[in-house]
Amino acid sequence: MPNAHFLPRLFLAAGLLLPPAFAAHAQTALEAFPAATQLKDGAFRRAGQTYRLLGGQQTRLTETLALGNGFELRPDGRSCVTA
Repeated sequence: MPNAHFLPRLFLAAGLLLPPAFAAHAQTALEAFPAATQLKDGAFRRAGQTYRLLGGQQTRLTETLALGNGFELRPDGRSCVTA
């Protein structure tokens, strides 16, 4: 019987390989990923340009942006204190 030696080896290989595969699959299930985070309104710079983020939409900053901490952000990326 040539299959007599094949089946125990097959079961041994399956027993050694399947548990790590199940663990890896469980770690990549959809529940493992956090929900999409909400971005805060504000400003950021990318490739030398200043952008405003408002309601998840980004637009280039074309005029000064007054921030809540008393600063103003200029389109060139510099900030200054408002009087």
